[in-house]
Amino acid sequence: MTMEAFNLANFKGGQTNPKGSDGKYPERATPGGYLCTVTGLKNSSDIEGYTSSPFIEFYLLTEDGKQASARFWVVKQTDKDSTKEWKKKQLKDFLMNCGVTEFNSDAEACKSALNRRVQVALVSEEYVGKDKETGTLVKRTAVKYLWSSKVGKKLTYDSKYNKVLSADDQQLLDGMDALKSKFDTEPIATSSTEDTDLPF
Repeated sequence: MTMEAFNLANFKGGQTNPKGSDGKYPERATPGGYLCTVTGLKNSSDIEGYTSSPFIEFYLLTEDGKQASARFWVVKQTDKDSTKEWKKKQLKDFLMNCGVTEFNSDAEACKSALNRRVQVALVSEEYVGKDKETGTLVKRTAVKYLWSSKVGKKLTYDSKYNKVLSADDQQLLDGMDALKSKFDTEPIATSSTEDTDLPF
């Protein structure tokens, strides 16, 4: 498998955001081990304005009707050889665990995983994000793919793999909260030189 960033356009198919019979999107899966069906495939070139590292992403539906995804970073020409091999192995292991056996074409191999079943382990990762309405920094949690196994084989999940916010990021958030609390409780002094008659 080559999985070079320049050939991503063909890496798409299936349903990437399927609604349930009630017309609503499924709940997101929480950390744990799941038996899933691969429902869709998309790539980062489909995202308008996306300029970060390229990826392909498989959409998954758990046996109890929850949604998850497995994202794989694409090999870049600037990657170290060890990084390239790691990226290729991560994806190929997933595809083989889905039951894919033909790898003559990267795109076709990925699309042939659609509608197949696979066991996956999902973990949580805390990070600092921005609230869309207020613009303030907040703690968020993402649920991410860790690894997979073939249906019927052993799958290991342990909560120790869940990542909490780093001490530095937590300190940053705590400082922001303290600052916000101060401004919420103390009146802001108005400058005596402020021009209140400006027409804008």
